[in-house]
Amino acid sequence: MMQRVFVRVVGFSNVERHSLNTIFRLSQDGQSAREWSFEPWDADSPTGPRLALIDGSSPDASEVLAELEATGVGIIWVGSISPAKAWQAFQRPLSWPAVLNSMDDYFTPQDQLDVDFGDDTWPAGLESPESPILPLASLVRVLLADSEADTRLYLRTKLASFGITQVDEAASMQEAQALLVPDRLQHLIYDIVIVDLDLPGGDPWVLLDMTSKTRLKLLIQHRMSLPSRMAAKINGAAAMTKPLDPSKLNILLSKI
Repeated sequence: MMQRVFVRVVGFSNVERHSLNTIFRLSQDGQSAREWSFEPWDADSPTGPRLALIDGSSPDASEVLAELEATGVGIIWVGSISPAKAWQAFQRPLSWPAVLNSMDDYFTPQDQLDVDFGDDTWPAGLESPESPILPLASLVRVLLADSEADTRLYLRTKLASFGITQVDEAASMQEAQALLVPDRLQHLIYDIVIVDLDLPGGDPWVLLDMTSKTRLKLLIQHRMSLPSRMAAKINGAAAMTKPLDPSKLNILLSKI
């Protein structure tokens, strides 16, 4: 039996609203085998919204986001920089069928998700229930090596949403290696290391050799080549292409 879900829509142009309404109507097709149907929420709806579609360029976006962050409403964000609480984020031009798929995925339990990770690579250790478990999130230490300030800010925010706040940043190989000198690491082991393969100043792969006891290694790059993905897998690292997909990042971090 199809289940009815109300969606709060914030912002968007008239043309986009028209496309969105078409998506809503398609989701309500009783002839399909769909499990969920979606309808726009308003003050007269019989129940509250369970999802919110927010246009990040809308004047009301920040206010609505702050209002929803304390609730259990899922957030799908449209804009270049998404908030850490977003389930999924899209950039324009929008693919509305992809938005509909994301809405469906939000209500599908993770253990039932058959996720197509495309070019992203995931280390086998994260899939094993016997994998070592990280300490309490507040004690987890992260080395974040990326030359792009926006990416570092986004990842710090995303990590913070999981309660992980001890993050050391590096914008170059020299800065990263300075954080990994033996004297400094005598009483410190990074639980998570995130490295941009375009990090300037040297060979980023060296950082993997310097962090052999790290629980999770995540390699990121704008254009992740097949050899890089294969090398990541061999080294027990996850690999993701930029811009980072929030839902895939959520799944990766939730496995720790």
